[in-house]
Amino acid sequence: DLMAAFDATTGGRLGHAGTFNNNVVSMAAGVATLTEVLTPDVLAATNARGERLRSTLNDVFGRHALPMCVTGSGSLMNVHGTAGPVTSTTDLRAADDRWKELLFFDALDAGFYLARRGFIALSIEITDADVDAFTEFVDAWGEAITSRV
Repeated sequence: DLMAAFDATTGGRLGHAGTFNNNVVSMAAGVATLTEVLTPDVLAATNARGERLRSTLNDVFGRHALPMCVTGSGSLMNVHGTAGPVTSTTDLRAADDRWKELLFFDALDAGFYLARRGFIALSIEITDADVDAFTEFVDAWGEAITSRV
């Protein structure tokens, strides 16, 4: 009944506009991606890379005594302006987002992009070398930023 409301051929009066609605090329690309490109091994490697990045960043923040930490799962993570641990939104009440702002702008200046709110999402194109380069940047940034404060 619900789907019939969208079917103009049966008298349905609801429309559903969208950029890629009924676009067979987009649908074929999506199917190919999910069945041939994003294999279980590729997904496992991407998630493992994310776990390593998150762990390394937390080590770097701790080593430089920065009030920052990273939470997340697999290839998705978020930088917080608190030393953590972060287990709920309550733990973020005293966070100082200026630390994320400093990291965001300095990373951008160095050629690395993460969302300004601290969100990082690794794609399957991100390599171990990319992760290493970013963590080296963050380590150098931590050293430099703590010498300024």
